[in-house]
Amino acid sequence: VLFNGHGGQISLLDAAARQVHGRHPQLGLHAWFLWDVEGVMDLVPDPERGEGLHAGLAETSLMLHVAPELVQLQHAVAEPPPTPPPGLTLEGRCPSAWTTGALSRSGTVGAPHGATASLGAALHQKLVQGWTATFTALLRSSWPPRGSLEFSDRV
Repeated sequence: VLFNGHGGQISLLDAAARQVHGRHPQLGLHAWFLWDVEGVMDLVPDPERGEGLHAGLAETSLMLHVAPELVQLQHAVAEPPPTPPPGLTLEGRCPSAWTTGALSRSGTVGAPHGATASLGAALHQKLVQGWTATFTALLRSSWPPRGSLEFSDRV
């Protein structure tokens, strides 16, 4: 499992997993993104749910829970991303390529103000429960299919 908490790297890990699997089909490879737990973003209010891409409310709250000594809220800056045209997104259904520097002068893409350790604890609990269930299901299975089936054009 290639487990990643940095959204800008997930597509690279997807490509790497596919490439390694192509060379070693006996390996079952997964590229997973930390925030891809069902219902976790339900804990984050709009508009931050869609705009908090880097150092916003969710990430700052999680850090206040797991490592509060590293958070300096007095330096927090809110920089929501620009609104994309209808039907397009920075991430999600119709994503666009972006870098933090193209969206933010401070490094924040979102609004960390209002972040709390209690929200971080709720996010942490949901993430741990979700990933525990996913890893448990994986370990109890033979997923993904491994090996290489011989391709046949006969039907």
